Amino acid sequence: MKKKTCNVLLTEDFYDHNGYPYCDEHIYAAQNLICIECGERIDGAVVEFENSRYHTNHFQCYSCKKELNGLPFKKEIVNKETALLIEQRRSQKQDQIEPLNNILNKNINLNDSNAITILLCLDCTKSES
Repeated sequence: MKKKTCNVLLTEDFYDHNGYPYCDEHIYAAQNLICIECGERIDGAVVEFENSRYHTNHFQCYSCKKELNGLPFKKEIVNKETALLIEQRRSQKQDQIEPLNNILNKNINLNDSNAITILLCLDCTKSES
């Protein structure tokens, strides 16, 4: 018998998932236990948001990188250029930072294939109002 995803012969331990054999390497993907942020398997606590799963330390504010698990946050849809501006503002000096709301209020075509979803903690959205 061969494993479901990698076609390796079953000569070692395997996991049964929905009646199919999986190796240690592929069982996590079969169970949707791969972190959407880093692509690594999730062995411990998991955060699930909109059909995606995250390591708890990877479910974080896009702007300040604070962990959001258990905290209120705001979901924003932005284009990739806007996301890049938000990333760049983290490395700028405080007096040179463009306010986050100015960046978020730029024109966004939500039908654009460049549109992505980001999460922001309420501290970042409030302090920038």
